Amino acid sequence: MAGKKVSKLKWFLAILFIIVLSAFVLTSGTQKKNFVKPKISNVIDSVYSYGTVESETRYNLVTSLTSQIRKLYVTEGDRVKKNAPLVLLDNGVLLKAPFKGVVTELYYHENETITPNQKILTLADLDNLSIKLSMDQETVLKIREKQKAEIIFDNLENKKLKGEVFKRYPSLTDFIVKVKLDEIPSEILPGMTCDTVIIIQEKKDSLLIPIAAIDQDVLTLIRDKKEIKIKPRLGIIVDDWVEIVDGSVKEDDQIPFDTMQRGKVDPKQKTFIDQKANLRKNFIRLILLVLLIIIPIVFWRHHVRRKRKEKCGI
Repeated sequence: MAGKKVSKLKWFLAILFIIVLSAFVLTSGTQKKNFVKPKISNVIDSVYSYGTVESETRYNLVTSLTSQIRKLYVTEGDRVKKNAPLVLLDNGVLLKAPFKGVVTELYYHENETITPNQKILTLADLDNLSIKLSMDQETVLKIREKQKAEIIFDNLENKKLKGEVFKRYPSLTDFIVKVKLDEIPSEILPGMTCDTVIIIQEKKDSLLIPIAAIDQDVLTLIRDKKEIKIKPRLGIIVDDWVEIVDGSVKEDDQIPFDTMQRGKVDPKQKTFIDQKANLRKNFIRLILLVLLIIIPIVFWRHHVRRKRKEKCGI
């Protein structure tokens, strides 16, 4: 009877050992593939530029005659109304403000002599401000008048101001784009700098895939349980995703994560891995490894005990 029990135990341990070994080999040799599905999202194509505030209405006060300044009625920073007196010359000519504004520059003092066409002062209208942007040729080709813009001043509590493009023209070294503000806070002054984003295009319900899935212009995906390779036409880039504009990718397609690992993988893309599945798989492997170690030990100890009993005649 004891011999039968030992034989049964022996067979049980042997079978269990084979099952555990097979399971370990199977889990080691095959890996569950992780997939990323395309997503549908609204996308915005935009252009970023660093801008400077300036007044659209500026006036440089000059005279055509050599004269001496008899009296100055203003100093730098003074706000004046239209037709307010600015400068009285020694020949009795009184120069007045052509519009309401602020004296931003004063180049002479009283009793100094001015020569023809030399600026005496500069007057600016602070109620008519714009953002001046400098751009290269490639960027300015995307810009059109009446495109919407968002303007952010660092020290204005990160408040986003709204605006609209109203001018684009060439300068000596680059191209100029001007944005008109919808609302001008009292804190904004000429010369201040800001971050400006011009909205080029807005698209609704666009299909996007991870950028890292593209490897040398080729995308590998699973469709109808078959792996296919395509060269999709790409559009707007949004963070780590890129728009597909030619309809070559379907919403129910699956992109193997392994293909993204062969490409350029951003650390953020690791969120697409099924981390729970990986942890569960590693845990099973650990248990199997422990069993593979314990089972032979148990079997060996049982064999040793049986031999001892045989020697003792038990």
